[in-house]
Amino acid sequence: LFLSFFLYSNLSAKINITDIKITGNDRINNQTIEEIIGFEKNKFYQTKDINDFQKKLFETNFFEKIIVKINGTSLAIEVKENPLVDFFYIEGVKNKDREDQIYNQLSLGQNKIFSEQILKKDLEKIYDIYRNAGYLNVNVEPKISKQDKNLINLVLKIDRGENIKIDRIYFIGDK
Repeated sequence: LFLSFFLYSNLSAKINITDIKITGNDRINNQTIEEIIGFEKNKFYQTKDINDFQKKLFETNFFEKIIVKINGTSLAIEVKENPLVDFFYIEGVKNKDREDQIYNQLSLGQNKIFSEQILKKDLEKIYDIYRNAGYLNVNVEPKISKQDKNLINLVLKIDRGENIKIDRIYFIGDK
């Protein structure tokens, strides 16, 4: 009982944070990061609040790595920014309307922040667009080439495969 009270009291202890130090950011300035997490100097924070800071920063998709530490009365945040897409192109789309639909549905694009999570979601959107059009064997190959200054070039190579059509459906039995 004493041990659990001791652990609980340490986890819920409030720490007066008087300063914040942010490192690793280049495009996203310190003030923006402070606004995202809702940081206020000379305020008492609990461990849960510090964990929430990290969660809020991850939810922005601006960063691929975030480390949040408390050093005395100072909050230290170390980040590694996700790269920016410098060049973006979709290859292999034969239908202009479908190409427009794909570009309009995607979150990725030129001058937008890239993350593996966003790429996965966008690939699923492409698969869905083609599946709804009857192309069940679509294949999308992302080609990523890293450039200087945390930039990437991204080409999505699409092979739609054969259009699958159902001619007839047979029902066998009473039901």
